[in-house]
Amino acid sequence: MTLSNHRLPPLAPAEHPVLLRFLAVGVLNTAVGYLVYVLAVLAGAPPQLALIVQFTLGVLWNYQTHARLVFAVEGWHRLP
Repeated sequence: MTLSNHRLPPLAPAEHPVLLRFLAVGVLNTAVGYLVYVLAVLAGAPPQLALIVQFTLGVLWNYQTHARLVFAVEGWHRLP
């Protein structure tokens, strides 16, 4: 079978809102991460430190926004 003949099954109508929320939250998370990085650099942090801060805050922010806005789960109880 070639790659061009492979097709994914269509999404059920109920899955479209989840997909759209997932994409919208991804865009929001990218913007927030970039904003955190820029603010840290403008505040005088070296780029490496700004990236560490952005990554750490980004993980927490991304977890919460995906859980709450995409999958309707609240709280930190799902963290390992």
